[in-house]
Amino acid sequence: MILVLLPLFFIGASASEGWILASTYVWIPYDLEKTPLQIKTTSVVGSNHLVDLATGGNGFKSTGDLQLHFTSPPKYKIVGCSDPAEFSTDLPTETDKIWTVHMTRTPGDAIRRVLIFCNDVEVVNVLVNSKLCPKSSKWRFAGMWEDADIVRIYFYIIDTATRFYRPAPDCDGLRDEWTRTMKAKSQFPVDPGTAVEVTCLHTDAVNQGSSEVTCITGKLYTFEVEPSCPEPCEGLPESWKEMRTDTQFPLEPGSEVSLMCTSTGYTLTGDTTVTCKEGRTFSYTLAPSCVLLPGFSYNTFNTILCDT
Repeated sequence: MILVLLPLFFIGASASEGWILASTYVWIPYDLEKTPLQIKTTSVVGSNHLVDLATGGNGFKSTGDLQLHFTSPPKYKIVGCSDPAEFSTDLPTETDKIWTVHMTRTPGDAIRRVLIFCNDVEVVNVLVNSKLCPKSSKWRFAGMWEDADIVRIYFYIIDTATRFYRPAPDCDGLRDEWTRTMKAKSQFPVDPGTAVEVTCLHTDAVNQGSSEVTCITGKLYTFEVEPSCPEPCEGLPESWKEMRTDTQFPLEPGSEVSLMCTSTGYTLTGDTTVTCKEGRTFSYTLAPSCVLLPGFSYNTFNTILCDT
């Protein structure tokens, strides 16, 4: 029997954040399709430690296992479907890892999607269907992933990596990179699984991608196509130093901006009004430019100032 002694401060800090000390082979009522699960580990790659999250349906029927292997390279396994496979991207380098496990399924549909994030980085995104897990395969749990609702979980006795687990916390805002150009119509926090409508900051729609994203936890979301919006206009291009505008920035994309020359004795040629696209990019028909008036020079301008 192996005892793992954890420092009291480690247990106390984790408990204060809603973490529950994991015990193996104890059924835990849990709807994994409704609320994502978070698992805390401190194992290092190459230690050969293992997370083994078993799932069960009504009547304690096994519906499959998810395994995370701390091998070198690290791998995951959907038990009942395939051999261990490498993650889709490199794992974060931190030793302390929080894994978020989420399953989605359209009501009435047998096909599940399994999503796993490590420290907010997506590392697994697979469809668990009859093609991946055929009932006629050699695996003991073959086909079970599609046959029952998941209503309980347990950490199998061979699990040597799971330290704590907890229901994933609510979403507390949009992804940081989205907030520069998008806003949410929902008030935060929202529960995991909640659909959140997003729009561009200055319009009632997104420019591209999904207008609705689904909360997983924190600032993690799922979506069909990542939404995007143009950057707000933040100023004139750096190459237009000879021009200025009385318009105040930032501006909504699509706004018109009137230009004038910065220096006396210059006149504006080309378009005097340009349209903001995003950032410092503008559209126009004829490129604006400031040119010196005929018979006017820098010395002439200085003479006029001195005479006045």
